[in-house]
Amino acid sequence: MNQRQNALYWREWSAAKRALMPGREPFTKAEEEARRHELHVQALGDDKSHLDFNNDDFDHVLAAFRALSRPGDLNAQLHAIGGQRKRLLFVIRSLAKSIGVGDRYVAAIVERMNAEGKLGSSDLDQLHPRKLTKVMIALRQHEKRGAVQEPELIGEPF
Repeated sequence: MNQRQNALYWREWSAAKRALMPGREPFTKAEEEARRHELHVQALGDDKSHLDFNNDDFDHVLAAFRALSRPGDLNAQLHAIGGQRKRLLFVIRSLAKSIGVGDRYVAAIVERMNAEGKLGSSDLDQLHPRKLTKVMIALRQHEKRGAVQEPELIGEPF
């Protein structure tokens, strides 16, 4: 877990904690710790320190915290669950930029990878995180091969 994730974790826990105790005295340190870890178990099926979370664990616990602090805001909860997907898209776009190619080049890779329907879609924004991981790996391989240049456009751009 990085520093930004750690800070977000504690902000979201503070909001969830306020929702858990309206009109009552603050939790004791032991009660607070126990309740926070109960939410870890609820979200993950097992208790673990937030410092040991992987990205999926982090997303699920944030969604559990937000379900308490913002029960009427389904988008906030879904936003947390979609974190892995957003991180993968960010990495894919960063890789494309680092090798000097644009969205069309990435789209061509996705289309080629999906030629036999193995990705389920040729639209990068519609792919499941497992499929996005495959695209990321393919781009890393292109990066390892060296200088990749996007082909020149012929005629009008579409």
